[in-house]
Amino acid sequence: MKKIKTIPQFDRPREKMEQKGAKALSDLELLAVLLGSGIKGKDVFEVAKDILRLAQDDFDNISLEKLKYIEGVGLAKACQIMAAIEFSKRFLIKDGIKIKNVDDVIRLTDELKDKRQEYFLSLTLDGASNLIQKRTVFIGTLNHSIVHPREIFADAISDRAAGIIFVHNHPSGNVEPSKEDTTITQRLMEVGKIVGIEVIDHIIISKNGYFSFQAEGMDRRGIKGDRLVEKNRQSILKTFGTLLRKRGKTVVNVRKVTRPQPVFTVNMDKEPMAVGNLRHNATVFYTDSFEDELLEEVKDILEEIKSDESLPKSAEKEINQYLFKTPLSIVFTRAEPERRFVEHLCKKENAEKIDSWIKSRDQGFYSIEYSWRKGEHPQKNQQFNPDFFIKIHNDGIDYIVVVEVKSDGDDSDENRAKLKWATKQHFPDLNRELEDSGIKQKYIFHFLSPCSYTEFFQYLRDGRLIKGVFGSDLENRLEKNDREEL
Repeated sequence: MKKIKTIPQFDRPREKMEQKGAKALSDLELLAVLLGSGIKGKDVFEVAKDILRLAQDDFDNISLEKLKYIEGVGLAKACQIMAAIEFSKRFLIKDGIKIKNVDDVIRLTDELKDKRQEYFLSLTLDGASNLIQKRTVFIGTLNHSIVHPREIFADAISDRAAGIIFVHNHPSGNVEPSKEDTTITQRLMEVGKIVGIEVIDHIIISKNGYFSFQAEGMDRRGIKGDRLVEKNRQSILKTFGTLLRKRGKTVVNVRKVTRPQPVFTVNMDKEPMAVGNLRHNATVFYTDSFEDELLEEVKDILEEIKSDESLPKSAEKEINQYLFKTPLSIVFTRAEPERRFVEHLCKKENAEKIDSWIKSRDQGFYSIEYSWRKGEHPQKNQQFNPDFFIKIHNDGIDYIVVVEVKSDGDDSDENRAKLKWATKQHFPDLNRELEDSGIKQKYIFHFLSPCSYTEFFQYLRDGRLIKGVFGSDLENRLEKNDREEL
């Protein structure tokens, strides 16, 4: 076994943890960090190896006395190890506690039914419905001024939770939700959708039974049962209100059968975004007037993000309200190509030439059909949703520039099929229908990657873009591959 002094400075446990994080360390290295040093004649790794052997043999029964029997481990080091174990046990997922239905929740919170005061609890869950943490949020009369989403979701975000369940009791014995209960549940649902943590249920308990908002919402829609499963998620969400911005709407026409049909941005689903994604190339864009545009709880979450020094600088960007020409209150981007495109849209020289723009959702807003063959597999009919819609009014016509954003060099067969179907069939057909219907709109489609952004926006500013003379580097690559195959 290597001794600590023979290992290069940069690869020693503490230095390695500083550079690469705790997950990069082996079990032996983690123990070495906890111990700090060995004793004369016995290197820290040798001591750590003895502790590791004890843990592997009988982890559940490790004790101070057993640790102290190991040469090189005195009372101080034994206490350090035991404290680390206990700390981990308190915060790790509770093995064996899986929340499958309302009955599982009732068993965990049964003590509430006999309380003489109102208790408000939260249960955070991972993606497999395992319990992460059960917390008492507050004790006292339930009202919206006390139940503040900021404090509740701050803990859930720290837990890296995928879902959360709320439970409170009615000492009176009546389980019917009050108006205040319903208002609070709706607010929590809205904030959960914004931060990407699903509010699975809110349950009211009393000595006479319980009430489940989830089960009630499902029953109203003709769905029987109260299992907390993903297939019911959309029905549950639709039971409650959605977050809307205090602005107007943009109309985008979609071809359906023989006539274009309007699609309203006011009906777009609100995009969920887990705060954890902001650590990995995702970005939230908002205006400098967000305090006048957003609900209070959403403002609180945004303030938390702004003040979180652990997030990278690219995680949040404030934009001048006069340059943020979209009817959405908040725009999320999930990767660098999208983020850079939004930054270009909000530059003064470009915003002055644009009437409005929309960042689409990954699905459900505006779909374009295409088909392609992957290797020897049968040809598939699929749909894709372009990323951006830019409206430019010129000479009495609304030009809608539709943009699909990809990484530089992404000239895959699937992207080639998307470009072909969009430019050769979907949008030519749509433009003919618009003209025949007397609608003064024209759609222009482009595949873009970051290396062509500067040129694209130059063409947008000087008017050549709407004349149809622009071609991106990625489009040239895709079309070249298409010609070569022919």
